[in-house]
Amino acid sequence: MGRKMTEKSASRVLAYGLAAWITAPVVLFAVLTTQVLTAADIEQKPIYVAAMKAEGSLNRPISLSVRWSAPLEVVAPAWNGLVQQVLVKPGDVLKDGTPVVTVSGVKILAAVMEYPLARPLSSGDVGPSVRMLSAYLNARGQDAGPGDRFDDRMLAAVRGYAAEIGVEHSNEVTAFDPGWVLYVASERTVTEVELTVATPVPNQGTTVMRLAPQATEAVLVADGAQAEETTSENNNADESAGAAPSPDGNPPDDNPSSDAESGAVSLAPVTASPAEELIIGGEPIPLDDTRTRVSDEGLSLLSTLGSATADILAANLVQDASDGQWLVPAASLISSGADSCVFVQRVGKQMELDATAIVSISGKVAIKAPIRRDDKIVVFPLQKKMTCDSS
Repeated sequence: MGRKMTEKSASRVLAYGLAAWITAPVVLFAVLTTQVLTAADIEQKPIYVAAMKAEGSLNRPISLSVRWSAPLEVVAPAWNGLVQQVLVKPGDVLKDGTPVVTVSGVKILAAVMEYPLARPLSSGDVGPSVRMLSAYLNARGQDAGPGDRFDDRMLAAVRGYAAEIGVEHSNEVTAFDPGWVLYVASERTVTEVELTVATPVPNQGTTVMRLAPQATEAVLVADGAQAEETTSENNNADESAGAAPSPDGNPPDDNPSSDAESGAVSLAPVTASPAEELIIGGEPIPLDDTRTRVSDEGLSLLSTLGSATADILAANLVQDASDGQWLVPAASLISSGADSCVFVQRVGKQMELDATAIVSISGKVAIKAPIRRDDKIVVFPLQKKMTCDSS
């Protein structure tokens, strides 16, 4: 009888084991399926972010793609005498009227002109050289008049200038001596000075100074650091849902693209809005009418900032924040055709608000929209394709 009970118990254990072997995978599959569905469900849920009012200045980091000319050599004029003082050094900005060197008691100034004066100018001379000299003297505080004729008025201005720089018997001067100035083609930063105190002045045509390269073109492009980061994370950033449009409603113009063959980052062009000002090293740099490039005046300023030869310069587009502007996550701004909008959670209800993009700033976008301080900005998951005027 004991043997029968043992066989019966063994059969029962075998049956239970077989049932467990069959049902366990089914139960495990059900559990895993539930977990997967739960994770997917979580990914589909929106995120709510507190609204942040834009205040103070809005700084949009960008870069400048710059082209430079060759360095410039400044050569000695037709002068003579002894070098008594060298008044410039590397790093100084050589501008029109900058004192450069004292030669035998005469202070020689830099003269930014279209071309160097080839000979002394005196009463009766007429032409563009006289006009250049007139502009130079007027800028030095002398009243030479606006014309292109060397008359008595200009002679008085020449004598006044001669007295100012230390020319002996200046009241007897009858002509402007080109050796009183050091011609330079444009304002630039000094890199080398080859003038030595207590030595005779170098011969005419000898290099006395070298100047830094001149910026010839500077184009606004996407911020290089952000471009590299964005490209490494996602080469198709433009296709990501919620990418912030530019103020004109088009896709953002500061998203970089990647060169598939070389892997190099191509920095996309940037357009400054009418309210934005280009700032480099704390200095405002004028833009041209297209708002995509630095103006001629701005190029001259760039050449004095001490960053010559750098192909890419860090910069900021700065504008003052105004009432009704808010900073929201870039992914929360939805572009639907020509319309843009954001969704907010207000008093327990989800609402759609019309929005105008002002500027994109490091993953955020400044917008103008009727947002309230207590609103929560809705950031929808990528899987949920939202459009403006959604119900």
